[in-house]
Amino acid sequence: EFRALASEARRQGMLLAGHAPRDVSLAEAADSGMRSIEHMETAMLEPGDGNEAERRARFERLARAGTAITATMITDVAYRQTPDSVAYAVIADTLNRIDPRRRYLSDEMLAAWKFGLDTKQLEEPNDWAESHRRQLADLRLARQAGVQILVGTDLGVSLVYPGFSVHEELQYLVEKGGLAPLEALRGATVYAARTLGLADSVGIIAQGMQADLVLLTADPLREIQNTTAIAAVVLNGRILDRAALKQLLAQAETNANQ
Repeated sequence: EFRALASEARRQGMLLAGHAPRDVSLAEAADSGMRSIEHMETAMLEPGDGNEAERRARFERLARAGTAITATMITDVAYRQTPDSVAYAVIADTLNRIDPRRRYLSDEMLAAWKFGLDTKQLEEPNDWAESHRRQLADLRLARQAGVQILVGTDLGVSLVYPGFSVHEELQYLVEKGGLAPLEALRGATVYAARTLGLADSVGIIAQGMQADLVLLTADPLREIQNTTAIAAVVLNGRILDRAALKQLLAQAETNANQ
């Protein structure tokens, strides 16, 4: 099925991205034209899949093919490493005392969270802590092999808050994944634009590019947490200052409670 899908995508001139397919190797997936593999959980190698040099060679093949990895590490932290009781408690907390960000979530989003958690209870037991350790190890190996690491969050998973989770992913990639702040920021901007075939319009600050910018009060190259020190946002050339951004958050809360 994957081979037929990849062939048709090439014929149609479409970009191909998704989970690493189970019926082919990472190398074949990359050679088939996959631009991005989603989730480090699907991209990591099996424990007995060669020594470190052999494993690095597999990721080097991805790098040569131009296949990136969208790690979504913060999603694994939220969904696999956080006790389900915490997520259930947040969903039930209508006063938003456990996590104030809940106030921005619609009933539909909360229902999706609960459905995912309920479905999760049917899974076979697994050592998810060991799985996460392996993901981190292969993330570092892929980075060393030259694979571009993209920033994504897998919206819809419990405890992954829209917007906020992007900053959390950036921080996790730097603090745990070994990326330099500049490398992580590129994964959210220029690398992502290239992977999506949008490098001619977004991803960098230059004349003729789309005017979408985030203006900060502190340098994220010194501390990646400074991506949250937002002074203003420029959206398609329109400046949104702190007052305007605060108003947008208030509107998001209103919309969530309708």
